[in-house]
Amino acid sequence: MTEWRAERVTGGGAIFAGLLASDVVRTSHRSWHAVPPEEPAMMAALHLAALESKVVTILDQAQRMLGVFTCMDFISLLSRNLTNPWACLYRTPCLQAASDALLTAPSEPLNILLPAMRNQRTEYAAIRQEGRITAIIDTLDIAYTVARTRNMNELKKIKAREIRTQSPPTLSADSTIQECIKTMQLRKTGYILLEDMHKVITGRALMKYLLLTPAAAALRDAPHMIQETGLNDLTSHMADPVLVNREEDLLSILLKLLKSETYIAVTEDYEQTITPWDLTAGLQTLDEVGCLE
Repeated sequence: MTEWRAERVTGGGAIFAGLLASDVVRTSHRSWHAVPPEEPAMMAALHLAALESKVVTILDQAQRMLGVFTCMDFISLLSRNLTNPWACLYRTPCLQAASDALLTAPSEPLNILLPAMRNQRTEYAAIRQEGRITAIIDTLDIAYTVARTRNMNELKKIKAREIRTQSPPTLSADSTIQECIKTMQLRKTGYILLEDMHKVITGRALMKYLLLTPAAAALRDAPHMIQETGLNDLTSHMADPVLVNREEDLLSILLKLLKSETYIAVTEDYEQTITPWDLTAGLQTLDEVGCLE
């Protein structure tokens, strides 16, 4: 577990100045659950699938945070064990499957915390107070906090076309679940855009399908059937992306994302996707180079 201190990482411009991690906690409504490190990864995955948690924290008996289990950890675990995924989920301890996460204090300035999150490529930070974890915040929480506490006209200056993002990870609807899992792992992303259906399928949606529907029996008894199942059989688990145009401003996009199921925005030409990570990182980058003055 990594704990960042103010002197270790610096960055961020005026728009983040004066904002603390505690400000984000006050506007965040993220639920999270905890499991002990020796619990099977399946238990953490079921928490994520059934309870709508953003993450599952791994806490030892002294309530020290050892890691976080996310939807991407589930995808990563499956991608390495597609021949016997059920056994792998039960035999792998949560701690072994978990990701590192940032530990920080409520008093940590955002213009220090956010660069640290970007450097470690994590969407989550755990707030520790008086020796225990009191909250989990993520990049969407940070963007929302900025929107609520700063002049919203500043956010209207940034257009979708100014936010640098990678090309969207795409597949066709006749691709298999196995191909979807492998693509998510390769691209290090929690979603896939289905071009021919104009739909999005997320790692959480896959998790729900594989663990909370009759497909769970196939995952256990005949995993090859899951590996060969086409994504077009999962239409009820797909979602519509949030459509935006390239001239739409960051505030408008943020408000749309907050109302969406997937937190994925797609430009109308389907050439660019925008996630909470992209919004927050883009906001910081533009602030640093003086585009928000």
